[in-house]
Amino acid sequence: MADRKPRTTLHNTLRAVINEARLECENGNSSTAISQLMLTKRFLRKLVKNGVRMHLLAAGLNFEIRRHLKADTDDEDGVTLDQLELWPQQHQNIVRDIGRARVYVPSRGEFVSLEPKALTPKEAKEAGKYLISRGNDCIRVGTRLVQLSQLEWGGQRTEPAATTKSVTSGGSPAPSP
Repeated sequence: MADRKPRTTLHNTLRAVINEARLECENGNSSTAISQLMLTKRFLRKLVKNGVRMHLLAAGLNFEIRRHLKADTDDEDGVTLDQLELWPQQHQNIVRDIGRARVYVPSRGEFVSLEPKALTPKEAKEAGKYLISRGNDCIRVGTRLVQLSQLEWGGQRTEPAATTKSVTSGGSPAPSP
């Protein structure tokens, strides 16, 4: 393990390769176009040569494993009927709305089955707050982009404020005045 590159070095190396691919792409702001170019032999060789191939493989595997663990079913529909029936009737609508077979509990560092005997109320709250914190960042950025769109720049006009829908702190569109 002593010969592994530090994480920041891997990220910097990967950024350099991505930037090189961006410059060669017809549409350098398209992740699809960049990734397709990076899957060519020439760029795959650069990834191997620079030692970032395993980092990318691990990141891709992590994403797919997390997706699989959330669903934990062959059809990836999330919570199963058998699992739903483990919950008291008054809980089943909430569990169905959660729609996942497992949830990530940060203190455990693992996905926990969404079942009353596997997950404590404290862990459910922790998992929920974790997801809310991640979602709040998306809501914050989205809200600020909507606010930015309402400003004028570069001589471009935006929609009149009366017809522009704003996003409330809850994330749902507010009615136009």
